[in-house]
Amino acid sequence: MSRRLVDLTFRELMNASTLFEKGKYEKALEKLNKAEKLAEEAKSSDLLCRTLLHKGEVMDAMDKPGEALMLYEKALGISSNLFLNEPQDSSYQIYLYNSIGLIGKNLEDRDSFSAAEKSYERTNKYFDGMTQFHNLVISHFFPSFKLQFLC
Repeated sequence: MSRRLVDLTFRELMNASTLFEKGKYEKALEKLNKAEKLAEEAKSSDLLCRTLLHKGEVMDAMDKPGEALMLYEKALGISSNLFLNEPQDSSYQIYLYNSIGLIGKNLEDRDSFSAAEKSYERTNKYFDGMTQFHNLVISHFFPSFKLQFLC
């Protein structure tokens, strides 16, 4: 992994974030497209996952929930693999948590049962046959969910 490519990717992500905050979604998307290519070139799955999540948020802001959902699902696939390989890495836990959360929020905002059902079928492929993985996810996230519900 080239340090230069990683640095360039971070720069594009930061520029995109600034543009997003200013409501300049098209420009932010251009920066995120560059960041995605750089992350792929750098072979950095964690940066790619991060970029896809940000692109999804931009698509949601641009009122393109279908495209956002596909990006979140792609990020879920990457974050699942990262988490499976290193379950103790807090960044990977956060990527997985955010992927699942953004998918849920997207579907909730769409209020579409058929979209939720199709998304479940697509994302379920990441979890088929991974009982141990499910148990890890539950053990890592259930306490925080419980605390959120109690507060």
